[in-house]
Amino acid sequence: MHRTWTAEQEKIITTSDLRDEDLVAIVNHNVASIREKRSRMNPKIRRMSETNGNLKRDFFDHWSRESAYIAGFTCADGYFDAKCNMMGWGIHPEDAYILEAFKSILGSGLPVRHYDGKGVRGPRAILEIRAKEYIAALQKVGIKTKEKTYRLVWPKISRKYIPDFVRGYFDGDGCVRFSKKKNGTADLHVVFTGCCKAFLESLRKVLQRELCAFIPPIIKKADTNAYRLRFSGWKAVRFGEWVYTPCDLFLRRKKAIWDKSRTRSFGSHNVIKTNYFEFIPNDIRRWRPAPKSHRKPYVNTNETYMIVQHS
Repeated sequence: MHRTWTAEQEKIITTSDLRDEDLVAIVNHNVASIREKRSRMNPKIRRMSETNGNLKRDFFDHWSRESAYIAGFTCADGYFDAKCNMMGWGIHPEDAYILEAFKSILGSGLPVRHYDGKGVRGPRAILEIRAKEYIAALQKVGIKTKEKTYRLVWPKISRKYIPDFVRGYFDGDGCVRFSKKKNGTADLHVVFTGCCKAFLESLRKVLQRELCAFIPPIIKKADTNAYRLRFSGWKAVRFGEWVYTPCDLFLRRKKAIWDKSRTRSFGSHNVIKTNYFEFIPNDIRRWRPAPKSHRKPYVNTNETYMIVQHS
């Protein structure tokens, strides 16, 4: 049954800063109905696909470092509306610069919208783009656009673009932090969180292959539908060396934490394993023992270790 709109409801959907999902309970209409009504009332929104600027509609047809990163970020913090041929990203306002970068790379003329903290999720910066070509291309490589949170699968992607894809997913649904140990040293922790266990299992296998290290099994968070993939120490530092190969797209606050790990002590066990190997981007094995000419003494309290000298 078609529900009519009152003048008060129309005013709410055109003036409120709340997200469409939060307006559902207020105006008693679903998200699709809210967007359709707003588009009819506002010609600029109705012609969203026409005001996308010089949108690169074949952007996801072929893998590149930029498309791999944005696809990974989409798997974490992206959302789709197939009825409107729309995809979008929502993130905290302090990280809005990454959405501005997406806008520039994709050639979109639409603005990044900012919402205050009145909604359930707090302050958000949102970029939405209508391009059915993007949705079709992502579906073609295996990325689910319907019920993405629980049906996410590892995409068909070339190995050389995997670091960019993982970095995008990490910036969306990953975290990195330090923790102090009893002996006074610090450990670096990397954590991935998601509701699709199969996707995290695929990610775990990829990390074990690329980092040449054992990654602990995935665990389920208590009283939630979420799963967690976690590792620390020299494996976390090695992950940073691999995922932050010279790149332009990344969240600055997360990379800044990893950069600190290169100047901090992780204890004798971690220091030896972290620095005795060097990352080889074009080598199939990826990691190999560093030549002796690249090593120098590392002094930690009264003990001396041989590590790689970072340039």
